[in-house]
Amino acid sequence: MIQVEDMIKKRVDMIPQKDFEILLKRTHMPKLHWEASIDKIPDLPYKLTVLKYLGSIKERMVEGQGLLLHGPYSSGKSAIAAICLKTALLLQFPKIGLWIKAKALPDYIINKTRFDDAFTMYSRAKSVPLLVIDEIQLRKNLGYTENMAEDLIRERIDKQLATIITTNHSLSTIRDEYPALYEILQEGVLPLKIEGCNFRQEKRINSEEW
Repeated sequence: MIQVEDMIKKRVDMIPQKDFEILLKRTHMPKLHWEASIDKIPDLPYKLTVLKYLGSIKERMVEGQGLLLHGPYSSGKSAIAAICLKTALLLQFPKIGLWIKAKALPDYIINKTRFDDAFTMYSRAKSVPLLVIDEIQLRKNLGYTENMAEDLIRERIDKQLATIITTNHSLSTIRDEYPALYEILQEGVLPLKIEGCNFRQEKRINSEEW
């Protein structure tokens, strides 16, 4: 899988940093994740699967196959989603991706938040080739936000558009407590458990107070 890393690094070197930052800003990816890179992924069992996905990301997008990144809080799920979106930008074209927080969906729909002059954020989310839905939180009785997220995922899978989802919920929890959503996800996303490294712990400021 070294060839995947080399390929991405070569593409990065071909694009001026400022130009790439403009592309990242357009995706609405949080600046916190702009520096996410493959070499920062720890050598844990899931890394090989991530590299395989990145190595065939063009084909995965054509097929509409995304990822369900599930696991404990602060395990690096959002960073891996960022790496996938950055790779798609590097290998494809600028208008390829969008990043949204699941909890922002009500605002996007109710207030018709604009992406640009042509699209609202929600219409963009429904049509963009690769969408990251970050931090989906589910409750026993699905609320407004959860239902909107499920509807969006269902519509994208029906259209064969790739969607990358991050959640702290385990796959078994989704299967047992949200069977309808579980059935939808099986049609368009590859589940991948991310655990074994606490990224936020590594970033904490050294202090005896912590």
